[in-house]
Order: sequence, then structure tokens, then C-alpha cells
Amino acid sequence: MTLRNRHENRFTEIDQRFTEIDQRFDAQDEHLVSQDRKLDLIMKALGIGAN
Repeated sequence: MTLRNRHENRFTEIDQRFTEIDQRFDAQDEHLVSQDRKLDLIMKALGIGAN
């Protein structure tokens, strides 16, 4: 394996890891948005809030 191939392989590994982390953040963000929507609905049902 050449030095270039090793660097390319390492770059690919790092890129895949960042992709995994990014996907986890997206999933957490979706969960938080979902929780925020639930809270809005509860507050509206209780007559709390600006709307």
C-alpha cells in the first residue's frame, strides 16, 4: 500500500465517522423539535403561551 493510499483510506474513515456523527446530531435535533412541538401543544391545551 502506498502512502497516498493510506492517506486516502484514513481520509475515508474520518469522513465516514463525521457522517455518522452528523446523522446522530440530525436525529437528536429531530427529537428535540418533536419534543418542542409536544410542549407547544400541551401549553396551548392548557391555555398557556402567546398563541
